[in-house]
Amino acid sequence: MEIDRINYWISKICYKDNHIHSVKIYKDSDLAYGLEETWTEEMVVDKINNGYNISTIMNKNDRWIAGARVKVVNIGLVSYIRTDRDASAEDNLENLPKFC
Repeated sequence: MEIDRINYWISKICYKDNHIHSVKIYKDSDLAYGLEETWTEEMVVDKINNGYNISTIMNKNDRWIAGARVKVVNIGLVSYIRTDRDASAEDNLENLPKFC
C-alpha cells in the first residue's frame, strides 16, 4: 500500500466566531527551516481541492509528530476543513495550539 506524501502541515489554528478562521502552516520542504505561513481556511480548502495533501502536526519536546489528515467537508454551499476523529484526539484540528 502506497502512502500519499504530505505537502503541507498545519501546526496551529485560529478560531473566530466558533469557526476556523486561519491556520499556521508549513510547506513540507520548509518544516525544518521553520518557515511558517498563515493561511485562511479558504486557502486550505483550495489546496486540498487541487490535490494537495495536508495533515496536522504537533511539536512535542522539540520534535515534530505527524497527526491527522485534513479533509474538506461541504455543508450546503460552504466548504470547511476538518479531521476525522480517531484514537488520538490531540492531533485533531480543534486540539491544536491556538494562535489568536
